[in-house]
Amino acid sequence: MGLLNRLFAHSRGSPRRAAILELAFVMPAVALFLVGLVGWTGYFILAGQVQKLADDALLAAVVTPYPRERQDLARAMAAMSLKHSSLAPAPMDLMVVTRGDRITVQLVYDASETPLFALARLMPMPSPTIVRLASLPSRGD
Repeated sequence: MGLLNRLFAHSRGSPRRAAILELAFVMPAVALFLVGLVGWTGYFILAGQVQKLADDALLAAVVTPYPRERQDLARAMAAMSLKHSSLAPAPMDLMVVTRGDRITVQLVYDASETPLFALARLMPMPSPTIVRLASLPSRGD
């Protein structure tokens, strides 16, 4: 505590020194806040884009009543949508499940190699494995 008293004792007579000390204490916290804001905002944008891929794959899968064809159509649509999106090409796993009268697409996207997750060294970030589901009633044929 003696160090802080000495630091502040020198700045009592000088408003400029006091401002520099305040800035030195506040700037690291502000910088970490901004890094966190950028990181988490980027994550939510990324997750929304992955959800769009899952939605596109579901719309492709729902057009056919054949399960094998559904899987192939969904994978092809997800790959095409990934090429035309701003998402980085990354490992992606897609599964089409038909239960009763519902078709569900589960998309797992590995974003660990994206530049966004380089911020994980500075701030706590969510898991880089993004899992999204999309579901619709199957066509009644």
